[in-house]
Amino acid sequence: MGDILIIDHLNKAKFIISILLFVVGKLIYIFKFTHKEDFSNKRLLPFLVVCFLSVAFLYNLIFTNLKGYFMPVTLYFFISLVMTLFAYLRKDVASNKSYYTVLSGVLLFVISEATMVVKTFYGDVLFQDFIVMFGYGFGQYLIILGLMIDKSNNSDLISKI
Repeated sequence: MGDILIIDHLNKAKFIISILLFVVGKLIYIFKFTHKEDFSNKRLLPFLVVCFLSVAFLYNLIFTNLKGYFMPVTLYFFISLVMTLFAYLRKDVASNKSYYTVLSGVLLFVISEATMVVKTFYGDVLFQDFIVMFGYGFGQYLIILGLMIDKSNNSDLISKI
């Protein structure tokens, strides 16, 4: 539904509803990426620095054009960063193949979103439509594939016990 509504992204109501639908989808991914294992705090610092610099760069480009979209876009960025963080923290919990497949999908998804935000609130980007659609579609594919690899590995482990 979010995909269909975002087509008319110039309509504020449809844009905000699509953002909310994407947020719900990302929350589902976040819950799927969670685990009970402890993680290394040393790994968080480089991740947070890269996220901060990326968001600062994007906001520097789009801030003056956000106007009434500030809160929905900020919520969307926050949820995207949390989803990326949880995918990143799966290291050593999921198999390497699953981890890198999911992380690659999430990164493609984030690149797609960043391109869409720049396109909508700043200006055109070279190959923007291809980047948005390829990053979104292939990113979703890789996320699901990586989760299926993880589930397959877990069911193999359970059958051995």
